[in-house]
Amino acid sequence: MNLKIWGATTLARFTNSISEGFHRIGISSNEAPPFTAGIAQIHGAPQSASEDLDILNESFDSIFPVVYLIHRPDEILENQNLMSTLSKLNSSRFILLGDLVLQMPFWSSRQDRCIIIPHPFTDFTRPSSYHKPIVGSFTSWGEMRKLEHYLQLISEFKDKEKFEFRIGGPGLDKAKIPAPVHVSTDFFVPHFNVQLYHLKGKKRLGESSGSLHCGISIPIIFEANGTEKLEQLLVIKVDADESLTDINFKAAAEEIEKIAATNLEQSLEYNFKQAQNNSVESFARSVLQLWKL
Repeated sequence: MNLKIWGATTLARFTNSISEGFHRIGISSNEAPPFTAGIAQIHGAPQSASEDLDILNESFDSIFPVVYLIHRPDEILENQNLMSTLSKLNSSRFILLGDLVLQMPFWSSRQDRCIIIPHPFTDFTRPSSYHKPIVGSFTSWGEMRKLEHYLQLISEFKDKEKFEFRIGGPGLDKAKIPAPVHVSTDFFVPHFNVQLYHLKGKKRLGESSGSLHCGISIPIIFEANGTEKLEQLLVIKVDADESLTDINFKAAAEEIEKIAATNLEQSLEYNFKQAQNNSVESFARSVLQLWKL
């Protein structure tokens, strides 16, 4: 058996990870043709729009069965070309990495062809060993995360001295980062992983977050496509309205401080055990069931 797994260059790391998952269970991928079946990944990010469209059009000519893995099923609807091309897939099946997006009419009308397979953990690294719990993230900034949200959250901590506030990754303007926040140029896994996603300034439904699945942490989210329900992870949800104009950062900071003071290691161990149930191997087995292979 030989699978074709392809997607935009923005998905290269994820593509490599799930390919490794198939290899671990004895399934080859992206060897020389012929292919038995294929996974066409559509990212939905603005920077991948041209590649996404090319991949969709290329998939129409495939002589092997193809399923479509949609990474940002909410954001993809912002692109008329992609949405209209997706609409041509009248019988194809879609893999979604969470189920909240099924509230949207485009996807609810295709619900019978949507299969939910949660985003797999691509790394099981524990939080970095600093002398204090880290609140922050190493991720991409500016596109769908606001530095202001992070700064507002940490401003609500009653005792900042008990924490390490650390962020890193592309898109950071160091001139806008005040003390006590530290900027890291090297990847790290925080204890509390702040991933407060938005889509054009509003709460989003369809981001399933590679950043939250690259290492073991306690996610801090507005929403993350139902990850706390689908994966049974312990998360801290920052209560906010749909327009993200009324956000209760204070309650979220209090919950972080409580967990840090009482059961941080137990909480991380719980998420580690849940993550083990959601490996790249388990993802691969779930996909294979779609083809009865």
